[in-house]
Amino acid sequence: MSTPSSRTIELQAVLAAAIGSVSVGFVPFFVTGLQKAGIDTVSTLVWRYLVALSVLLPLALFGHRLVDEWQRGGRWLFLNGLTLGTFQVFCYFKAVETLPTSVVITIFYCYPLLAVMLDRMLFRIPVTTATVAGILTIVAGVALTSLPGFRGGSLDLTGVFYVLLSAVGYAAYIAAAYPATRKLPPVASATFIYLAYLLTFGTAAIIGGFAIPSSQSQWLAILFIGTLGGALQILSFAFALPRLASSGYAVIVCLEFVTVVLAGVWLLGETLTPIQWLGIALVLAGIVLSRVRKSEPKSPAGSPPASQLET
Repeated sequence: MSTPSSRTIELQAVLAAAIGSVSVGFVPFFVTGLQKAGIDTVSTLVWRYLVALSVLLPLALFGHRLVDEWQRGGRWLFLNGLTLGTFQVFCYFKAVETLPTSVVITIFYCYPLLAVMLDRMLFRIPVTTATVAGILTIVAGVALTSLPGFRGGSLDLTGVFYVLLSAVGYAAYIAAAYPATRKLPPVASATFIYLAYLLTFGTAAIIGGFAIPSSQSQWLAILFIGTLGGALQILSFAFALPRLASSGYAVIVCLEFVTVVLAGVWLLGETLTPIQWLGIALVLAGIVLSRVRKSEPKSPAGSPPASQLET
């Protein structure tokens, strides 16, 4: 059997990242409904990880030796989730408490620029002009789409500080996960990451209280959040990240932003101004632009080519 080319593997990773980001883009609408029903954010996250792990764990245990994979890199992914992963999620939700969501999103989506810098500094991954141009186009598009949130009133500096910390934390989180995900099958990486999240948010739920869904619609929302918005998303992350590096992955998952905005139009009947539609177009154009390559991408220094990655 012939080995897939690096370009083919890269395209598979792009597709996986795109599918995962689109699926998780619908999660906020289900979370909002659960919050209105009295299910707090921490409880929702705990349910998300419980449902997702009910899918991931059987897959990880079938044909895998998790003890060996824990030694090979799983423990690092677990620790990364406990620290940087939890930190960036906490800062994001703290920012949402005092800032309009659109403002939080605009500032947060500067993180691909940070991911590029970390890839260059830590892994000596070449940064192309197309990647930088694409990211700048995405940032401009996000800003135009979120423009209404900046009008009227001053911005809370504490909230701005928290969202900046969240952006830095997320860029650092995916950069730290990159080497370990290269060593493990995606399902093992995904399982270790979500076990870490379950431990942190489960502990928070035990301390602060844990809400249980009380209706069929609430359970269906939890099911979606845990499967398509949870297991599928983290599997796509674990598959795409080692093949795209953190900067490449960060750009593709900006599709999540587009999904959230367009879902609001389709599902909630929200209307966008021409400037906001232009912003959406710029985000999509930036994603496409970032993938422009004059030649086959080089592998990071000291690491095997993408075609040798485990699957």
